[in-house]
Amino acid sequence: MTTTQVLPPQAPGKRRWYEKFVEEPLVPLGMGLTCVALLAASVQMRKGDRKKMNKFLRYRVYAQGLTVLAALGGTVYYGTERSKRAAEQRDAARFAREQQQAAREAAGLPPVVRTARPVTVKPITSEEDRPLRAKQSRNQAQMLKSDESQ
Repeated sequence: MTTTQVLPPQAPGKRRWYEKFVEEPLVPLGMGLTCVALLAASVQMRKGDRKKMNKFLRYRVYAQGLTVLAALGGTVYYGTERSKRAAEQRDAARFAREQQQAAREAAGLPPVVRTARPVTVKPITSEEDRPLRAKQSRNQAQMLKSDESQ
């Protein structure tokens, strides 16, 4: 028996964090363990106990490794799952379009044709460009005269 969880209304950022936490719970757990180990190491450093400090720093490295592995594993696992979901959605949309097309044909309506927007290209020799080209020509002529005089 599966239960659905009703989320309380929250800000979008909080909801996203909650969804990510539910989706990949090992990543925040590893982050928390890393912080705890680092804080414990800093406490031991203040006390002057080098052995315990080094032990907690090793725990921090292990916790960071767990976090990285959890993030990579979640990315691989949920990445393939997301691509499967996207493929299913594309297939469902294609099926719906085909059903609509069949319904239109059965009703005797013309098929819906998808076309690209026409692209308008401004010609190079427009009236707006002529003054600019004339000015460029004058500048080039002046540069040639100055080069010849030297």
